[in-house]
Amino acid sequence: ANDVTRYMMPICLWSVVRNNRSSTEPLGERRATGRAGAEVEAVTKARLSRSRANYLPVGPCRCPETHEVLLHDMDGDVVGRSVALWAEQMPGLDVSASEVLARILRIAQHVEGAENGRLRRRRGRMVANVGDFEVLRALRRIGPPYAMTPSQLRAEMLISSSGLTGRLHRLERDGWITREASADDQRSVLVTLTPEAVSDLDDDIAEHFAFEDDLLAPLTPQQRTDLAALLTLLLRRFEDG
Repeated sequence: ANDVTRYMMPICLWSVVRNNRSSTEPLGERRATGRAGAEVEAVTKARLSRSRANYLPVGPCRCPETHEVLLHDMDGDVVGRSVALWAEQMPGLDVSASEVLARILRIAQHVEGAENGRLRRRRGRMVANVGDFEVLRALRRIGPPYAMTPSQLRAEMLISSSGLTGRLHRLERDGWITREASADDQRSVLVTLTPEAVSDLDDDIAEHFAFEDDLLAPLTPQQRTDLAALLTLLLRRFEDG
């Protein structure tokens, strides 16, 4: 699992876990069985039901400038239900940041799952996961001779570079890359796409970006531009120190 799963747990799920126990019992001591277990389940079910009803706004979500309807119904959003649960349990607690951050993390989780599914269906040789595919894309977009050192790869990858050594081992084993000592520095390794890998990627890359474009189908071109600008602003908060 990647970092998304670890960060989503406290943001989106803690409120649900919290409501499965009384306010006086330490977590882990409750052993709900039989009738008591049924009562606990009923309480939790009722709270989750109220969270769906109480989350606002329910109904059309409009652009504040153009009044265009962006979303007809926000009910059913797990992040919204989490916010509603917090409002019930701790009125006055400001959890508005979760409205943004939890949705970013939730979307990333869904996108990664969709990308992995698409990679399993792609034509050509198999790619294990989106992390491995990002290594290949980074090498392809740098241009001939499609080579970088591992440290350069870490800097250029668009997703987490954790486990890069394992990824390179797997990609070398499957014939996507070669690794050899750099001519400039014998202590450094140069990772290079094989000619077969370049050909395979070129046959598939347009189809892959069309797939990613379809993931953004609910957004208009202007909304995509605006969202990209806002996400860039937020990303700089982390990457520019």
